[in-house]
Amino acid sequence: MVTMMDIWKQYESRLNVHGATQKQVTENREARFLSKRVKNSLSDFDVIIYPTKHTFNLTEQYDYRDSENVVIIKSDNLDEKVIITLPPYDIAVGSLVNWQNSYWLVDKRDSNTTLYTQGTLKQCNYLLKWVNKDNKIIEQWCVIEDGTKYLIGEYQDNRFITIRGDSRVALWVPANDETKALNRTYHFYINDMCYNLTKPLKGNLGYDHGEYYKYMLQECTGNIYDNKELGIADYYKHFPKEDNNPTIPNNGKKVWL
Repeated sequence: MVTMMDIWKQYESRLNVHGATQKQVTENREARFLSKRVKNSLSDFDVIIYPTKHTFNLTEQYDYRDSENVVIIKSDNLDEKVIITLPPYDIAVGSLVNWQNSYWLVDKRDSNTTLYTQGTLKQCNYLLKWVNKDNKIIEQWCVIEDGTKYLIGEYQDNRFITIRGDSRVALWVPANDETKALNRTYHFYINDMCYNLTKPLKGNLGYDHGEYYKYMLQECTGNIYDNKELGIADYYKHFPKEDNNPTIPNNGKKVWL
């Protein structure tokens, strides 16, 4: 027997298909229109998104969001793109996007997600390597930018007869447990040059929708513990040469971030 309550439930369910209010009707109609249009767009791509604050080991099963359809739009800068995700998908600042055989860092995200989520991507241009406190080799895709726009790249004072190099770079990395532990005691090899971390700018740079870290690095000299062939600073402090096989670092176990 059909009751009056059942009739009202059926009415409400049918009403919600289109929207209970005129605003919801418009929103649902636009969402359906975008979903259909995106599938036929040349800007529609299948990508893999690695969430922010996420780490995994290369020797284990990958843990990431399944491949999903997003819209990626070109910009005037070749190393910057606009990304758009449609409901129910969202994207957080600090996420890594695997697209076109390269990795991209989500550095901005629009707070208005009524119909879709829009953000901007910066292309990762370097795979940074270091050894953490647990003797694990860490590899992190990151963005390296010039930090000497208004400098000549040289430094001198009264204490030095010769002129020293003063190259500086800015380092953009996703926020996770490994990158959070970086401090001024670390130095890195970037394109065969050694840099010391001098200015950590930690904090929720992504506001309430994810985060990433930005560090400033200054050119420095390495030490006898560095493995320049692998591009890993302080390598031999963790893996003494007599017990180390330089061709298979850390017995083949690496942590990729």
